[in-house]
Amino acid sequence: MKKSDLAESTDLYIYSDAASVSEHKEQVELVRSYANSITGFRKVYVIEREENLGGVRNALSAIYEMMERFSRIIFLEDDIVTAPGFLPFMNEALNFYENDQRVLSIVGYCPPIDIPDDLVADTFCMPRYSGWGSGIFSRTLEALKTKIDPQEFEKIEDQELFKKCGPDVLRMVLKEVGGTLDAADVRCMYRQAIDGTMTIYPKKSLVQNIGHDGTGYHCGNTSRFHHDSLWDKENGFKFDSTLFLDERILKANYEFRSFGKPIN
Repeated sequence: MKKSDLAESTDLYIYSDAASVSEHKEQVELVRSYANSITGFRKVYVIEREENLGGVRNALSAIYEMMERFSRIIFLEDDIVTAPGFLPFMNEALNFYENDQRVLSIVGYCPPIDIPDDLVADTFCMPRYSGWGSGIFSRTLEALKTKIDPQEFEKIEDQELFKKCGPDVLRMVLKEVGGTLDAADVRCMYRQAIDGTMTIYPKKSLVQNIGHDGTGYHCGNTSRFHHDSLWDKENGFKFDSTLFLDERILKANYEFRSFGKPIN
């Protein structure tokens, strides 16, 4: 993000979790030393956890703490690499959609699928949350922290609605309901399927998740989500208030999430 023109006017908060085992303390200290040396932002705050919270709890508690102070934030995990246009896109989008209750979140990632050339805006929308460089409002926080109610889920007659943005969504929701998964992004997807709220995506990706080399939490080892290059647009992004669901994009995303299998 230091390459963005907005970096010098942006405050950076880094939440460093404590080591989970004593053998990792030295590595954690090296990370913290590096974090405290970072420059190029208006101000850098390093919050050093005294006890190990784990990846999920550390991230969620960081979001909760930030949202108590700010009405909106830009959140990234440590395996997200950004293009220079990431901060301008996120700030412009957060401004544009701030009062639009239909928009649950903004994301800097675009899956490697075919995006039509005739889009009116530089964005598209889907009812599928993504945390890979996300813009979060207070309304997003409510969806992130609200556990799925199994009784509410059982009353939903058409559970196929969770598959609109990929067959994996229903599988993840079922795991969350069954207590074998604790994932805030899945809770957001659940609420989006029910409420019809949207996540705004750039038509070309402004972030890369490098955790898919096997080092990322819940990422595995795959190149499926990789982009050969990121979008070189740096400002002046065009947005659309109609929130039109493009069936071509939904179809391409569904097939991508189902490893090329067509929609039934």
